[in-house]
Amino acid sequence: MTRHHWTLSALTLAAMTAQAAPAWAQNPAPAQTTETKTVTKTTTTQPPDTPATGTGEKVGNTVDRVTGAIKQGVRDTAESVRESFGKARASVHAMNVQARVYSRIHWDKTLTDEQDINLDVARDGTVTLRGAVADANAKSRATMLARETVGVSRVIDELTLRTSATTSPATARPVTPPAR
Repeated sequence: MTRHHWTLSALTLAAMTAQAAPAWAQNPAPAQTTETKTVTKTTTTQPPDTPATGTGEKVGNTVDRVTGAIKQGVRDTAESVRESFGKARASVHAMNVQARVYSRIHWDKTLTDEQDINLDVARDGTVTLRGAVADANAKSRATMLARETVGVSRVIDELTLRTSATTSPATARPVTPPAR
């Protein structure tokens, strides 16, 4: 709260008006008394930490709260989008790794069509090879091709060797293509 005090005396007022008054008004009466008047002007201001009391301030506070809630919602949504994007990127990366490993095994000339190899790729780049191959060389070759593929961090070899009695043209299957 700020207060301004002004004290004006009659003599001060007379002196101020005497400069602008005509000559006949400049002769004061001989028995003049001096009066003093005090004028007080009060201006009220609220400090910034005082709670709002007016309608405008209440509306402003409500708008501030709603704006804060919207900003928090945007931050939460942005974080959710980042997480979803990361999951999608990892999934696409895993699909690309699976396609690369499949292509390398499928198109390798040393592996024959009698190979029955299934592969699974985890998000961390771990490739699991399952199925049956003709011999130890085919097993070693499939494992090496998978291990040397870009994006593969580890290879789990669950391949088994096929016996000659179970291998026939009717039961042989090619490498299983990646699921889409």
